[in-house]
Amino acid sequence: MKTQLFALCVVAGAAFAAAPGRTEDSLSFAPKAGLELRKEFVENSQWRLTEFETFVDGSPVAGPIPTMDGEATRKLIVLDRYAELIGGRPKTLARTFEELAGEHAFDFDVQGLSDSIQLRLSSPLVSTKVEFTRAEDGEASKAAFAGEGGDAALLAGLVEDLDLRAFLPDEDMGVEDNWEIESERLARVLAPGGALHLQPDAGGVPASDALDPLEIVSAALFALSESAAEPEGEVTVEWTETQQIDGRSVAVLEIDWDSRSKGVLAERAAEMLAAAGATTERTDVVANVLLTCEGEGKLLWDLAAHHAHSFELDLRTSFDSEIGWSQSGQRAGYKFKLTGESKLRASFTKP
Repeated sequence: MKTQLFALCVVAGAAFAAAPGRTEDSLSFAPKAGLELRKEFVENSQWRLTEFETFVDGSPVAGPIPTMDGEATRKLIVLDRYAELIGGRPKTLARTFEELAGEHAFDFDVQGLSDSIQLRLSSPLVSTKVEFTRAEDGEASKAAFAGEGGDAALLAGLVEDLDLRAFLPDEDMGVEDNWEIESERLARVLAPGGALHLQPDAGGVPASDALDPLEIVSAALFALSESAAEPEGEVTVEWTETQQIDGRSVAVLEIDWDSRSKGVLAERAAEMLAAAGATTERTDVVANVLLTCEGEGKLLWDLAAHHAHSFELDLRTSFDSEIGWSQSGQRAGYKFKLTGESKLRASFTKP
């Protein structure tokens, strides 16, 4: 009887180990309840002006073409604590925003009128704790500040998924398998965390003889995370190999990225001007951008802990942009293109 019981336990244990989401080689998201992960996302971008055209009352106007090039850095660091999962996603998750900042710099010159602009961004979310709760039916998470206080407007647009679950397949896969990512998932990668309310501090928009405050804050919006709405494209993932890192099995997922997404930036530009206390005489502002991204990336996935280990994505980018406004009885604006490169990096570590 003891021999039979021992054999039964061995078989049951093997079956448990082979269950989906539980094996050492299963590509799944299943962090343990109570796990804390510090997640750091960094976006570095460089761009340059490659096309420019001025319009007045809808007609192109001949004029000088400026030179303009810039760079930007955005950083997000959070500490996430998981509770139980439901439907492969956290039922509850507590997020502490430890660091959230941006820095943008660009040089501008047109017919000898030049300026070098630096703009630093911060967010009132820093040092706050937000709890995401998902209903039993698996609907989208709802965000709320832990404890009393907190500006409820800051919760709008926050996204719980900072785990890069968008890259995981919908069915069991193995080494050398590949799959495509649904377009609606792409924004969760390009804009990690959702709307993070980055903005200049009061008085943070520098004075310029060459540029209007609207132009200065608009330049800070040419970032992956600001232009990721309505994504379309083809993103494929291949599980190329399994490596050993610090004694753990890690899946290597190679990513081929090709996407287009639209950004409507006028409202964000107005928010940034208001936060800085800066003013412009330009009204009825329209600011739209079509962001095109092509490139490659790599996601390392911890097969034992069932969560991401690290991530990198290198993209060649172009921002096809249009900014228009009303001023002095006329409708004016620009159509222009910025081309450049963007690098997105992420790491996932226990505190």
